[in-house]
This record gives sequence, C-alpha cells and structure tokens, in this order.
Amino acid sequence: MRYFIAHLLRGTIAEYHRALVYDVAARFDLKISAGYFPSHITIKEPFEATAERIDDLKNMLVAFSRTYHIAPFTIYGFGCFGDRVIFLDVTLSTEASRISADLQDVVIKNLVLLWGKYEPLKNFHLTIAKNDVAEKFDDIWGYLMTKHTPTFNLSFDNIALFRREEDAWVVDSIYPLSP
Repeated sequence: MRYFIAHLLRGTIAEYHRALVYDVAARFDLKISAGYFPSHITIKEPFEATAERIDDLKNMLVAFSRTYHIAPFTIYGFGCFGDRVIFLDVTLSTEASRISADLQDVVIKNLVLLWGKYEPLKNFHLTIAKNDVAEKFDDIWGYLMTKHTPTFNLSFDNIALFRREEDAWVVDSIYPLSP
C-alpha cells in the first residue's frame, strides 16, 4: 500500500486552501490535484510499505511526536516551481525545520526507505495547482497576483500519515506534537 507523511492543516487555512484550489481549478479548467486529499505540507513523499512496516512506522511516530514540541510556521504569499506547480509559500521556523529534518532522518534510517526524487524536502509548500498548469501558467499567476496576499501564522502541531485508497489519499492517523 502507498503512504506519505505530512503536517495536516486544519481550520481557517484548510478552508482557505480548499476554496482557492477549487476556484483556480474552475476558473482555468484544471484538474484538481490538491482537492483529492486534506490540506497538508508533505514531509516524506509517497512510498510503498507493508502492514508490518507501517506498524513500525506508527510506533515510531508515536514516540517521535511525544519528543517534539509544537513550533510556529508561516504561510505567506504565492510561489511556483517553474511553470509546473503553483503553491502557497511555507516558511518554517527554526524549530519546525528541525522537526521536519529530524523526522525525515528517523524515517529513512529506521524504515530503510529510499529518498524520493526531491528529497530530503526543503521547499515546503501548500500546492494550489500542479496538473496541466504549464500552458495556463501566466494566466493563473496573473490571477493570483490580483488577490490579497495570504498570510497565516500557524502552529506545526501534528504529524499525519496518509494512505492511498482507490483514487484518493485519506488520513490514516494523526500524531499530535507535545505542547
């Protein structure tokens, strides 16, 4: 089965993100890439794992989340990876960056997983559109530049394990960080 590890976003930012994804998709006739799963910031790209390996991972995430404390981070403005991905830009605090880096290291070393194409992840973001964007990039970007610059001061307060079910990603489990 396929899984990935992320920080799950909830509340106002998740509502804003979901509305923005659907607005951009409808306005520019895009496939909704980010709409098929809850709003999140990826920490470990998708990987295949057996039930036994996932049990080990879940135990590891319980221990890890008890060891690390909630840390601040900010979402401010829009960004892009060339003309292929448009996103909300995420800036992690030093503490949140350490949580992410340590988690990536623990998962890779203890589960003997391979790094994905863009890992270890350092360019954290909240995807708005990534499918069929290139030909419409200038129009989409121009539209976003007319919008009020989004700013959210948030807490990195959980680690979530996502699981692939049929054609959708669902939250398998959530591990709250210590207060």
